[in-house]
Parts: sequence; C-alpha cells; structure tokens
Amino acid sequence: MKRINIALIVTALCLVAISCSKLDKFLDKEPSSDQSYVSTITDCDLLLNNPNLIGGFGHTYLMDDGIAFSDVTALYNEGSAEYYEYTFWSTSKYIVNSSEDDGCWNGLYRNIYYTNIVINSIDEVSGDDESLRSQIKGEAYMARAYYHFMAVNTYAKEYDPSSASTDPGVPYVKDADTQGKRARATVKEVYDNIVADLEVALQNLKNTKPDSGKNQRACLAAANALMAKVYMHLQDWPKTAEYAKKSLDLYGSFVDYNDYADNEAYKASDNYSSFKNVENSYLRGNMETFAALYNYMSISFGAFMGGLYITPDLANIIDTDNDLRYKLFMGSDLFTGDLTIKSEKTYDPLFYGHTNCGCTTTETCLILAEAYARDGKLSEACTVLNKFLKTRYDKNTFAEYNSADKAGIIKKITDEKSIEFVYSGNRWFEMRRLNTLGEYNKTIVRTDASGNVIGELKPSPVRMVLPIPQKLTDLNPEITQNPFE
Repeated sequence: MKRINIALIVTALCLVAISCSKLDKFLDKEPSSDQSYVSTITDCDLLLNNPNLIGGFGHTYLMDDGIAFSDVTALYNEGSAEYYEYTFWSTSKYIVNSSEDDGCWNGLYRNIYYTNIVINSIDEVSGDDESLRSQIKGEAYMARAYYHFMAVNTYAKEYDPSSASTDPGVPYVKDADTQGKRARATVKEVYDNIVADLEVALQNLKNTKPDSGKNQRACLAAANALMAKVYMHLQDWPKTAEYAKKSLDLYGSFVDYNDYADNEAYKASDNYSSFKNVENSYLRGNMETFAALYNYMSISFGAFMGGLYITPDLANIIDTDNDLRYKLFMGSDLFTGDLTIKSEKTYDPLFYGHTNCGCTTTETCLILAEAYARDGKLSEACTVLNKFLKTRYDKNTFAEYNSADKAGIIKKITDEKSIEFVYSGNRWFEMRRLNTLGEYNKTIVRTDASGNVIGELKPSPVRMVLPIPQKLTDLNPEITQNPFE
C-alpha cells in the first residue's frame, strides 16, 4: 500500500516571515518531521500564534443558505472549479478531481501539523517561564481541537448519537510524522479526541480572557466557548450550558450596534478590526481572497456588483425597521430592490476580509440560550437571549422577548443565528446540525439569470458533506471517499 506524504495533506507554505530567524528558515521548508528549529518557548509561541499561520482554510461561507449568488459571482467563480462547485452545488463538478487541491483540507491539516510540532516540543524546549510554557501548551491543544472540529464538520456527517460510532470521520493527527499512514477515525472518535484535547487546554491555559489585538491566542473563556460548541453538536444540553456559562462569566463583551449611526461610523471604530473586535474571543481561520474582492466591490460599486444578495427566506425574517444589522450591514439594491450585503462586520487586510471563524461572545450567548431552551429552561433561555437582542435592535423600540413556547423560542434563537451568521461560514454548520435534529429540510437551489437550475443541495446528512480530496483517496486507500447523493 502506498504511504501518504504529509505534503499532500498540508502542502507547501507561502507565508510571511516572522520575527525569529530560526523560524524563518523552518517555515521556508517543506513540512517535515524536522523540529530542530523549534528549541525555545519563544519559538513555539511565534510558530503557533503568528497571524499568518492561523488562516488559510474555509469554504463554508459559500454554502450559506442565506446568500443568493448572482451571475457576476458565477463569472468570477468560473475561474476556479473548486470555488464554483461549492458555491453552486454543481453535481458535475462536486467531486474534486485528481489534479486539483482542496484549499480547505490542506489549510486545516497544515495548521494541525504545526500545532503538533508545538505539542511535541513544548515540554522539552528551553526557557525558564513555566507559566508561559503552560499557556503555550494549552493554546496548542486548543488549536488542534479547533482545526479537527472544523475538519470533521466539513468532511464528515454531522454527529448523530445513533451512528457516530460507525460513521467515518476524518484522520485525527497527533504527530508530525510526514510519512505516516492516515486512516479516517469515526465521528465519535474524532469528537472524543477533541474533548480530550480541550480538557488538556483548560488545565494549562493561564489567560482568562483575550487580549485586545491578540485574540488569535487561546484563553480560558475561548476554550470553554469551544467546548460548549462541541457539546452542542453532541446534543448534550446540560454540558453545553455549563461550558457556555463558564465562558461568558469569564468574558462576555458585546458590541452594541446602537452605538453606531451608520456603517461608516462602525467601520471607523476599533470593532471593525478583527483583532480588536471585542466579540472575537478566539480568532482562527479566514475567508479566501476572492470573498474580500466581492466585499470590496459591493461596497465600492453597490448595485453594479450584484454579487452578495440575501435570499428571500432570510430577508423575510429580518425586521428592516428595527434590526440594526440591516441598518449597518445590509441594504436594498438600487435597481432590483433585493436585499444585499453592503459591508462585513469585521475586516483585516491580513485575513483578506471577514474573519468570524473561531469563537465569538455572541455565538456563545446564543448557544447558551439554545441549550437552556432545549433543556426546558425557558425563562433562562429568554433572559440570555435578550442580553444579545438588545445589542442588535433599536433601543428606542426594543421590547424584550418572552415566551413559554419551547419550539417558538428555539425557532427565534435559530432565526437570530441565521441573521447573525450570514456570510460568516458558521451557517453551514447550523444547517447540518439542525438537519440531523430534524429541524432543517430546505433544498438550496442555485439558478442562472434565466431561472434555470444550475445546482442544488438537498438536505440530508449524507449530501451535506464535502468530498475528501481525490488526491488523497487516490494515494491512500485507507482514506475512503464520502458517498454522494
């Protein structure tokens, strides 16, 4: 059987040099088992937390059911079959062929490789600051857990308690062996490892909350937030609530959109920066370059861009009179009247645009509200939900939401997530999760200007999974391909 080289998983790096000359040389090399360039705690810190090493993956924003891509978008996407297939769910282009790379898979496993370099080195490298050693160790374990969480929720079925022990997941890589064989762990095994890594992170992290401008670094608030997200996917509502509450107790800062008169006022604030936005408790991942191009062109040319429209289903749940997200980040197309995105919530040139991947306080708040609601704690769910809502709706007309209808509360929470997550990449994971819970059954249809269907996604646990890159399945039969419906 052929052995798979890690280069086919992580690919060669093209990275901005960082401030340590030893690491400059290390990052210029093809990924390998050589760890000799990481010899101090500072080396590990620079390798793990350099902003250029935390992104480089993400297709899930292309699969948001709230975005209606136009022909202009299709024209741009035609230049890349990889992007086109994810945007339009074209059955003829869905499987990545042998000659193409998958940037999302490559980016995730590249980053996992570097977390393993740190994990395997941190106890042995030189340095007298044991508190920093413990902090870096916690950050590395959390990063490894996060990247595997993203991978299993992209390339495997959503966690289903009835089948997770047999459903194929993704390889859970714990070493930096560049020649090791990689088989798919089960979905349950992947989640078991994620929880175990996060437990180690919680034992070692020293920072309780993110530092402004450095929220790519893990902290206790973020580790608890990620644990809450994991248990939400595991459908363990008491533990989801436990960790979400711990996270918000440690750090629960929100941006109140009532503080901004318009989009320009928001863009002039520190919160427009991903690294300074107080809601970003853990900043990992990024949108790809072309997404920022659409964002830039939509802002600059408005209706002439025509690439980032909101679907009618999403538009119908947005209160355009009182929802400040509409006021600040959306608008009506000058010619068609269709609802369109006019600006991202956060932006950094380093990440080429929108960077909501990771953990945010608002998502954690909505996770806590949902956990309470699903566990029958309806009053607590409404109380938590209102803490979020008052930062998103006009304070002059805002009325607290209260209900004793469990299903109604859950729908209100999931509707708010739909609005909050639009074009952030998070909505895709919600669609999969709610489908497994039996609460999402909508077929996404992509059409051309004449109304002809050019792609569709039917809601099913099997269909809502991306293919494993064929390069990997060709070279390593132990990595089996996902079925296609």
